[in-house]
Amino acid sequence: MIKSKSREPSLHRHQSGFTLIEMMVAIAVVAIAAIAVFQSNSNALRIQATLEQVTMGHWILMDQIAKHHLDKILDDPMQKKKSDSRVYQAGQEYEVNIDTLQLEAGYIEMLEFSVYLVEEGRVQERPLNSAFTFQPIEKQL
Repeated sequence: MIKSKSREPSLHRHQSGFTLIEMMVAIAVVAIAAIAVFQSNSNALRIQATLEQVTMGHWILMDQIAKHHLDKILDDPMQKKKSDSRVYQAGQEYEVNIDTLQLEAGYIEMLEFSVYLVEEGRVQERPLNSAFTFQPIEKQL
């Protein structure tokens, strides 16, 4: 007598592999994680670029303030003619503006140095950095 195999599911039958739905869920979870990592990295890169520009602006400001004070000490006549200047640093163009404000004391003035990034020939509206310094007012004879 030959026993026929029944087509009923066996409780002891072992399944191997994953179902299609399990694979789709796993792929969706991995895709969501990859998107989160990508966005995090792109935000970090954008912040790094901004910090690099602000740091470069600070270095340029400190350099221009030191140059201004040195020109004043050396009594460079060219220094008196310039209030704005263009600086080329690290492959970028920057504009440095110097605004003078006379204080009520009458013997000292405040200088505001501001540095702007120049892109495609246009100066940005907001400065990258600003700094103040003070100097005695020269008496005109």
